[in-house]
Amino acid sequence: MRREDEILRLVLQGARNKNIEKKLFISASTVRDHLYNIYQKLGVGSRLELINPIAREAREKRERTPN
Repeated sequence: MRREDEILRLVLQGARNKNIEKKLFISASTVRDHLYNIYQKLGVGSRLELINPIAREAREKRERTPN
């Protein structure tokens, strides 16, 4: 679970699989396995589906917060 959190954080920061491999010292297949697990848990099928709702939620939260 901790590794999935690290990978999710990196994906949300814009990291691609190759960058994640190098940063976390894991194989390409391990990155894909963790991403698959993340997608399954969150009910999404792609990186875009993963990022869009999170980005939308963050934007809406900023808009609701007074300056």
